[in-house]
Amino acid sequence: MSQSGAKSRVLVLMYHSVANGDGPTFMPRGLYEAQLDALQDAGYHVAPLADIERWRNGEGELPAKTAMLTFDDALCDFAEAAAPAVLSRGWTATVFAPTSWVGRHSGWRGADPRQRVLSWAELRSLRQSGIEIGSHAETHRDLAKLPEEELRAEIANSRIRLEQELDAPVTQFAAPYGAVNAAVRAEIARHYRLAAGVKLGRADRRSDLFDLPRIEMHYFRDLALWRNFLRDGAGAYFALRQVARSVRAGLSRTMVGGSTRRGLAPHAASPG
Repeated sequence: MSQSGAKSRVLVLMYHSVANGDGPTFMPRGLYEAQLDALQDAGYHVAPLADIERWRNGEGELPAKTAMLTFDDALCDFAEAAAPAVLSRGWTATVFAPTSWVGRHSGWRGADPRQRVLSWAELRSLRQSGIEIGSHAETHRDLAKLPEEELRAEIANSRIRLEQELDAPVTQFAAPYGAVNAAVRAEIARHYRLAAGVKLGRADRRSDLFDLPRIEMHYFRDLALWRNFLRDGAGAYFALRQVARSVRAGLSRTMVGGSTRRGLAPHAASPG
């Protein structure tokens, strides 16, 4: 059954590291695979993130239960744990790579502990296996705080480098920390077809194509909650998380004393 009308929604799931560790960016492998099992058991169709553009623009339909899988930072455990679980189910996913960190160990703000970032050879192999590769900018900095010239370089140069190394078009982007404002979104739109954001929610045909809402999967470490969400929709728990995120974003704007006008992100930033 295809989706149509204003109520059509897509789940864009957000992961970082599929490994044991402290903090919201880590998801233990067993729990991650159980989350995918629940998605499959609930009858979800997993589509490439690229499909959301035509659907968002009303130019195509998607199955009623559609999800898309995204992974920020291109950490080594994506190739070791995350991608095999996706590909074995006949699915695909998008991994966003910060180009200046490829083949090195993560050293950006919030990267604790440091982890190895996938190499160019690994990214090429993943692309050939059916994984989509997108840009996570060059240096994994907060784009909303950068001067105009540096912002342009971060967004444009990362695409150029990815396309050179992968010998394939790169059309997708995710801003580090989810830090975007009007200037960042406009610059992304100059170089990419779509961008995944960190606003907590389900994507619909009114969503900003250059700041698509996603569902951070650390909120669903409780498998019962995740299964209930897949069965019943938003539910009280999800609504509460959305309210909490909105409150934190409002407090953040208050604390910076109106600095959003000078380039800070208009909503709470993601860990990475």
